[in-house]
Formats: sequence, C-alpha cells, structure tokens
Amino acid sequence: LPVGGLLERGGSGGREGAPMPGLRVDEPSPFEILLPVRAGSMRTPLIGINCKLLRDEGDFYYKLDRNYVSAFEAAGGAPTILPFFAADDEARTYLERLDGLLLTGGGDMNSARWKEPLHPKAHLLVTEKEESDLRTARLALERDMPVLGICLGMQELNVTFGGTLHQHIYDLPGIGPHSDGAEHRVELT
Repeated sequence: LPVGGLLERGGSGGREGAPMPGLRVDEPSPFEILLPVRAGSMRTPLIGINCKLLRDEGDFYYKLDRNYVSAFEAAGGAPTILPFFAADDEARTYLERLDGLLLTGGGDMNSARWKEPLHPKAHLLVTEKEESDLRTARLALERDMPVLGICLGMQELNVTFGGTLHQHIYDLPGIGPHSDGAEHRVELT
C-alpha cells in the first residue's frame, strides 16, 4: 500500500474532501485494517492515536498531524487523540473503549531498551512519550486489539516484542530519503 506521503508529511494534507496525498483511490486505505467489523454492531469504530509533546515557552502541548485524523475519518472510523499514560490502569481505561490503535511516527527510541549505545545522530523522544507508547502498545496487544504502527510506531511494536533496531537507517546501504513526503510500498501480512 502506498503510505509514505500519506503518513509522514506534515501540514494540511490538501484541500477538504480531496484524496489524501500518497493514497491512490483504486487501493484500500491502510487505515481500514484498524476498522474491525463487530458482529451486530453499527457503531463507528473508535481508533486511538498517540501524539507528540511540544514545549512552547514553558507550556506543554500535545501535537498530532491532522492527516492521521483525516485518514481515519475518510476510512469510516472515529479517531481520538490519546494522552500520555504514566500507569497501566490509565491506559486500560482508554483501551477498554477503543476498537483499534494507531502508533504514529516520530523521533528515535532510546537504544538502552535493547542494550546498545546511543547513536550520535539520535533525536530522542520525550521519555514520557516513549514509556507511554510502549505501555499502550503492550496493553493493546494483550487485548488482541488491532494495532497499526507507522515508522516510529512500527519500531515501537518491534521493541515491544523484544526486537532491536538499526538506530540510524541512513548508515545502511541502499537507503533513500524517508521524510518530507517520501513514498514507499509497504506489505501488510
């Protein structure tokens, strides 16, 4: 599915009602995999989306690229922005109400999680976000909830399952640009 431009580019995502950038009309939306059909339910699926934390003159704000929200709305879901969770109980309170979870893109995870030294070019996530995202992913998977990870979100799923990461993908041969609207194919299995 062509998801790179749709999921990684910031900004408005084009004019209202227009197809999302990077998504061809003749192909299903990658967001549809999170829209489970519940037997006998006519309720619109509620999808939780994690967000970033920004600091502005001492205040903190949650931030989410509106393309994520628009894509779920276009696919027939009802997206909701998730706050950071400091404890399992807090996350469970939200997850009990959700039908699916989207883990979005972002900075770099702390490589101490898989016992490697930090790469000098790493741009670490806010610690509270990293801990919250991993907690939320683990608890969602324990509930057998559909989860879609995009970029960092896929990396978080990998680490949740005990995996490791190449900390700076551009150090690997044959790797092209992966930001500013770069598109690439993704195979969902």
